[in-house]
Amino acid sequence: MSSEYGSFYELEDKKRKISQAAVELFAKKSFSQTTVKEFTIQAGVGKGTFYNYFDSKVSLL
Repeated sequence: MSSEYGSFYELEDKKRKISQAAVELFAKKSFSQTTVKEFTIQAGVGKGTFYNYFDSKVSLL
């Protein structure tokens, strides 16, 4: 099912990309040294998109 916000699979792919980028950066730089902006850039999504899926970077743990 598609909507103006994209298909379910597109939305889940964005969430997966954010999570994957965050894990990679946490491993490289540490959790405390990584910002939401950094992993959203690496995931290729906007910062607002991150907050559609997660409350904070702590919620990724």
